[in-house]
Amino acid sequence: MSSQQSVERLFSLLNLLCTPQRNRLGEATLESLIRLCLHTERLGEKEVTRIIDKFAEKPRNVEL
Repeated sequence: MSSQQSVERLFSLLNLLCTPQRNRLGEATLESLIRLCLHTERLGEKEVTRIIDKFAEKPRNVEL
């Protein structure tokens, strides 16, 4: 994948994640969500589910 394609993919992800309903995402949360989206195929469904469950716990300041 070329560098330009990588940047375009990142901006597409940002547009999907940063909606008016999610306009208060912190930088760390946004970065974690982007990483999760980029690596979903490699991680596998079971691992992604585990990460999402961990993220849903309170407090939400968790290290992924």
